[in-house]
Amino acid sequence: MTLFTDEKRISLNITGEVTVLSPISVTRPDDNFVSGTGTKNKPRLPRAGVKKDGTMPFIPGSSFRGGLRRAARDCVRNLTGEQFDLATTYMLTQGVDITNAMIAQKSAGSIGLEEPLRKKNPFLSLFGAWSLPGHTGVGDLIPSEPDCVFTAGGGVRTNEFIRDPKQIQFLTPEDAEKLEKIIMDDSVTASEVGDLKKEITDLKAQMREVRDKEVKAALQEQVAHVEAMIKAKKGEKSGSTETIQRPLEGYEAIAPGTVLHHRLPLTMVNSMEMALFLESLAKYAKNPVIGGHKNHACGYFSAQYSISYWPEDEDQPREVAVIRFDETGFFIEGEAAGELQALRKEFKSSVKNGDFDFTAFLFSQAE
Repeated sequence: MTLFTDEKRISLNITGEVTVLSPISVTRPDDNFVSGTGTKNKPRLPRAGVKKDGTMPFIPGSSFRGGLRRAARDCVRNLTGEQFDLATTYMLTQGVDITNAMIAQKSAGSIGLEEPLRKKNPFLSLFGAWSLPGHTGVGDLIPSEPDCVFTAGGGVRTNEFIRDPKQIQFLTPEDAEKLEKIIMDDSVTASEVGDLKKEITDLKAQMREVRDKEVKAALQEQVAHVEAMIKAKKGEKSGSTETIQRPLEGYEAIAPGTVLHHRLPLTMVNSMEMALFLESLAKYAKNPVIGGHKNHACGYFSAQYSISYWPEDEDQPREVAVIRFDETGFFIEGEAAGELQALRKEFKSSVKNGDFDFTAFLFSQAE
C-alpha cells in the first residue's frame, strides 16, 4: 500500500505509550496546594481536577510539544546550514512573530491562501503560528494508574564548613570570622523563622474553620504581617537570605517505570510534513527529556506509537506502522515503514535542493 501519492493529504492517528525512565516533574503557576507540612512550597504536578493528592496527575502536552518543535527547528537548521535571524528563530521555535507582520496581513475574504504557504514552509504548516493552525496535535500524557507520584529531590542541604570543619583552615582570618557570624545568624534565624512559620500554619488553620468574611480578612492580615516579619528576619542576617543548612522539601514527580498514555494526531498532512514530523521525533529521541530538574537527570523517557488511518470505505482504522525509541535507537517498523523511511530521505534532498523556504511565514511570501 501507499499512504502518500502526489499532493495527497491524509490524517493519521498516532497513539501509544511513554515509559518514564527517570522522575518526570513539571510545575506550572498555581498548580501547588497545601502539603503535609502545611505549606505550598513543594512544587506539585498538574492535576486533572481538584488540586489534592488523590486526583490524577498528568504531564501537559505542551511540555512534549515544546521539545518536539525545538527538535524540528534543529533538524531544519542542520539541513539548511543556515544561521536564522532572530525573527525566524522565534517563529520556528515558538510560532511568535516579533515583526507583527502576520497581524497586519489581510486575509479576510481570500480563499486558498494557506496552501501555497504550507507547501513552501512545511515546518510552519506542521507546527503552526498565529493565524495558521498547525497540523500536529500533542495530547497530555496521562498515567495508566493514579498511584505513580512520589517526592523527589528531598533531603537536607548542609553547610560545607559544618559538614567538614577542616575546610576552615583554607580560609583567610577575615573570611573565618565572617563564616562564624553566618553560622551563628543562620542558627538564630532558622529558629525564629521556624516559630513564625508555625504561627502562619496555625492562622491558616483558623481561616479554614471560620465562615465570617471579616474574621477571615483579619486573619489574612495577620498572616501577611507574619510573612513580612519572616522576610525582614531573613534580610537582617549575614550571608544568603535563606539559611544555608536547611531541609529541602523536594518536588512531586512521576515515578520511573510509570506508563503514560499519549496521542499525537496528525491532521491533513502531506508527504513532506510527515517526513519532517518523523525527522523531528527521531531528533527528539536522541535526548528525550520532559520537564525540569535536569541537574537530577530527571525527565527521561522512552516511547512506542502506533500509526493508523481510517479508510473511507472501512469501519475500523488500519495500523500501517509502529514507531519506537529508547536508549538503543529510533525505529520505524510495519507495513509502511519502507515508504516512511523513503520520505525522510526525500525530505532531506528537497531541503538541500532549496525546495522550501523556512523563513517564509506570510501569505505574500508564498505567491
